[in-house]
Amino acid sequence: MTVRVVVTEHVERKSVFRFLFPFVLGSIVLLFFIFFADASTQLKYAQMALLYYTPMIGVSIAIPIGLEILKIHPVALVCFLLFLDCELSIFVVLNFDMAKILPYIGAVFERMESSGRRAMEKYKWVKRFGFIGLVSFVMIPCPWTGSGVGSVIGRMMGFPSFVTFIAVFTGSLLRLVLITLVSLGILHILL
Repeated sequence: MTVRVVVTEHVERKSVFRFLFPFVLGSIVLLFFIFFADASTQLKYAQMALLYYTPMIGVSIAIPIGLEILKIHPVALVCFLLFLDCELSIFVVLNFDMAKILPYIGAVFERMESSGRRAMEKYKWVKRFGFIGLVSFVMIPCPWTGSGVGSVIGRMMGFPSFVTFIAVFTGSLLRLVLITLVSLGILHILL
């Protein structure tokens, strides 16, 4: 009986850590902006985060706005948006199973899982190519192909949390860099 209590307490502490870690990481970055950035910079990045997370705007529209209107340096913009993608991916991969039972968050995870299932049915090549398929899926700048759904798909494919995170990180970085280069006119893609 003592062993079961100790194991349960360890699992509960681990679950609380996994749940809180992304929030603590985000809070550290937020505090950095509060203490070390001026008000106009804080406003620019807050607007950028709002644009980036607004449905149907996403990365393809947010990056040109960040570069041209908000005048954010390209490297800083890519790093900030990559952090946002990684923050979401970390939360999803660490809390994929547990979050579905939580109020409010559970409904969001159910929708993400449903989107992941639809994406896996639509893009069968993702599963066939494994890690490279997941990186490619996250890299495609289309609705529902970003870090959240990519993290769900990675977990549904059976990848460990770390492997899923690395695939999402790589795909996000490639997507952000390519869209930034196109937005700057450095890379021309014929459509």
